[in-house]
Parts: sequence; structure tokens; C-alpha cells
Amino acid sequence: MIIDLLESQKLDLEKMRFEYTYVDVTKLMEKCESHYQNIMQEKQIQFINSTKEKISVTTDRIRLLQVFDHLILNAIDFVPNEGGKIEIVAQTKDNDIIFYVKDNGIGISSEKQKEIFKKFIELATQINRRHGGTGLGLHICKGIINALEGKIWVESEPDKGATFYFSIPKIRKKIEMVMKLI
Repeated sequence: MIIDLLESQKLDLEKMRFEYTYVDVTKLMEKCESHYQNIMQEKQIQFINSTKEKISVTTDRIRLLQVFDHLILNAIDFVPNEGGKIEIVAQTKDNDIIFYVKDNGIGISSEKQKEIFKKFIELATQINRRHGGTGLGLHICKGIINALEGKIWVESEPDKGATFYFSIPKIRKKIEMVMKLI
């Protein structure tokens, strides 16, 4: 909880550090898949990496993994114990890389979707949370993605699962502006 509070505060104050390096997105997605495979097998959740393209970008690899960690752990909380399914994808679209984490969980009402990325918001559900949450995970995701010059959003309906999307540009605007000056 302390780490989440500190991360959230750094993002709010624009003091979080980002280290931009070459990232092989395809390998990053494979790493996510292998990292969570044991947890998914243990919980009998089908976990699929549907990334088909070879994608690379200059971004902060650790922060990208941090976003995936929050989204995947949330999905684990809300899918059924038996028959649960989580899918991750990275794909290019125009000048962006679009990622998503899709689940077949309980879904999110349109009213709650409006609030979900705010601080200390956790969905009140009839399902007991399988691990404690701070209500900061999605707020942190939004802050990281915004700092990476991207966007994050959710599409969901109650009882039909949720898909959390986020995008980051293939070429950062700040780098593009510097290159124009050169």
C-alpha cells in the first residue's frame, strides 16, 4: 500500500522517473505470459497472449510491465475460479501501439466506468476480493500511460467481462519535436 501511495504521489506531482529504452514489445508480451502462467494454471484460468505482430518501440519497459501487472492482477480478481479467461494483446494501429487485457469476469457498469481511474476507487462487488487492493492501481496505470503520452480506457458491461485498453505512440511527440528542431 505504501508503494502504491508513493507511486501515485510521484505521478500526481510529475516526479516519477521514466527510462526510455528500446523495447521488443513482442518479447515483453511473451514475458507477461510466462510470468503469470503458473498463477493462471493454479487458479484454472485460461491465459492467452494473442499478440501476432513483431512490434518494437522506445518506451519505459518497467513502467509498461507495471501497467500490465495492475491490469492482469485486477482481471484475476474478477474472473470466475473455474472457466476464467484472460487475454492480452499488443498490436499496431496507425501511429500507436494498442494493448489490452480482456477478461470474462463480472464486468463494470457504465456508471462505475466513469470513476474507475480515480484515486481510491475500488469496485464494490459481491465477490470477495482475492487479494487486498489499495484503490490506486488503475489511477497509477492512468498516470503512467499519460506520462508515456498515451491513453487508457475500459469497455465493459455487467456480467460480460471487461477489456482494459491502453495505447502508446510509436514515436513520442517530445522526441518528434526535438528531431524537427535538429
